[in-house]
Amino acid sequence: MNERSHHNTSWNYFLALEGDIERVARYIELNEDNFKTYSIELARLLMASCAEIDVIFKGVSQYINPESTANNITDYTRIIFDHYPELNLTTIISPRYRLNFKPFSCWSKSHAPDWWTANNKIKHKRDTYFHLANLGNCLNAIAALFWLNIQSNHQIHCAYAKSFGGHLAPPELKYTFSNLTPPSTLFQLNEPWLYFRD
Repeated sequence: MNERSHHNTSWNYFLALEGDIERVARYIELNEDNFKTYSIELARLLMASCAEIDVIFKGVSQYINPESTANNITDYTRIIFDHYPELNLTTIISPRYRLNFKPFSCWSKSHAPDWWTANNKIKHKRDTYFHLANLGNCLNAIAALFWLNIQSNHQIHCAYAKSFGGHLAPPELKYTFSNLTPPSTLFQLNEPWLYFRD
C-alpha cells in the first residue's frame, strides 16, 4: 500500500466513524447535557477511534522522526509535543451542534488525554469502567482523529515536496485541507481562513 492510498484509507475510516456518530445523534442529541450518556455503541466507536488514532500517532511520529519506534502514548507524547508545542490549545468545532472540543487540552507529559485513558480502562476493565464509554469521550476521540488525519496528510504532502530536494515548496495547510474529500460534515478546525475560497 502506498502512502497516498494509506491516507485515503485513514480519511475514509474517519468518515465512517463520523457517519456512525451522526446516526447515534438520531437517538442521543449531541449536546453537553448528554456527554455522560454511555452505551455499547459508544464503547465500540470510542475503541475503534482510539485504535485508528494509535495507527496515525505511529505514522505522524515517524514523519516527524524517521528513526522513531514509538508505539505507546508515552512515546507519542515526547515526539508529538516537541513538534506541536501548542497542541493543548487546538480547538475543533462542530457548528451544526454548536459544540467546541479541545481533545488534547489535558494531555501532558505525565497525563494522557482523558478519552485515551477511558479507552484503556474500558478495554481492560469494562465491568468497572463501562460508564466511561460515554458520548463526551467518544466525540473528543473522533475530534482528535479528525485533527490527526489533517496533520498526517499534511506530513505526507510536505515529505513529497521535500523529496524534490527543495525544488518544490511545501504545501500550505489550506491546500492539504482542501484535498481531504469528501469533507467532514461534523467537524471543522477553528481556523476560518481554511474555509475561504481563493
